[in-house]
Amino acid sequence: PPAPTPNRSPDRPPPTPATSHHRSSVTSRAAAAAAAAAASARSSSSGEESSSSRTRGRKGEEAAGDKQRNSGGMKRVLLAGGKGFLGSAIRRNLLQKGHKVTVVSRSAGSEEGVVSWDALKDGKIPESDVIINLAGAPILDMKKPWTESYKEECESSRIETTALLANAAVQANKKPGVFIATSAVGYYPASKTAKFAEDYVSSASLDGWACGLCHKIEGAASPAADAGI
Repeated sequence: PPAPTPNRSPDRPPPTPATSHHRSSVTSRAAAAAAAAAASARSSSSGEESSSSRTRGRKGEEAAGDKQRNSGGMKRVLLAGGKGFLGSAIRRNLLQKGHKVTVVSRSAGSEEGVVSWDALKDGKIPESDVIINLAGAPILDMKKPWTESYKEECESSRIETTALLANAAVQANKKPGVFIATSAVGYYPASKTAKFAEDYVSSASLDGWACGLCHKIEGAASPAADAGI
């Protein structure tokens, strides 16, 4: 990006030439006023030039950022669940590679680069090139058995967040190029011997609760897929 324009102090008015004793005080004051007016005009012109330079600098930075993103360089990534086990590792990796990451979390506080889910409830999201949703209550927490109430928490924490982000991506003025929503290995039925290919279609009604949850998550992401994201 272009170097910032240095602050310019107003030009000092040129020294007023010495006047002879017989020159009237009115003439002296007029000359001083003219010199001050000229200095003020130069100062105003300098300020306008500095402001114009800053404007051109900002536009240049934005254009450079767009060019870098379009060429496969820096991306603006919206990462939901970026404070979790997997999310924190992905966030760290993306930042190390020079990408800009905004994390969506239940607890945003004043931390830089973090927004809360409440801030996105109106459907507006930060302008992003990539959206990744890793949010959700942990399914494999051994301290939390799959009671009916915990199943509901697992579903709502995944399905509702995925639907919110997918719909927001579709409605964005500048749509992201990539939308990633996590499913799970639970999409496939449990078996000690069977092998499942990527094109296997499981049954939400026959292959268990985890399988049904995966189908619901993928269904919540469908608006983004239908919009070509």
